[in-house]
Amino acid sequence: MGDGTWKVFLNANGTPDETVSEELREFLRYLAGKLHKGEAKQTAFVKNLDSIIEKERHNDEWRRMYMTAEMDLYMRSDDLIEQGRQEGIAEGISGAVDIYRDEMNLSDEDIISRIVARFHLTDEQARAYVR
Repeated sequence: MGDGTWKVFLNANGTPDETVSEELREFLRYLAGKLHKGEAKQTAFVKNLDSIIEKERHNDEWRRMYMTAEMDLYMRSDDLIEQGRQEGIAEGISGAVDIYRDEMNLSDEDIISRIVARFHLTDEQARAYVR
């Protein structure tokens, strides 16, 4: 990643064999939600991790930051969806211009009038596609 960090992907629901340490199996069970509080067989690492998570779960500052990040992500996703729609429309109009020009042999003025009517564009917007 260039910043000294690593990304590790784990399949917490996999079937670990004997080559996987007991501590790692316990950790994967915890991640998968298969290890419950008070269960007799919790490693020190999992107990410590669970303690930290529980503490942070009730941290108002962390919750505020999390909710702010969630809202930012939600707002950004709407913008990206709209951007994708606009790009798709532009590609569709460009494709229509190509068909009108190459397969139907229409003049630029005929193409402009057709895409103005079909895609509800202004004359200026349509001319930009025909150039």
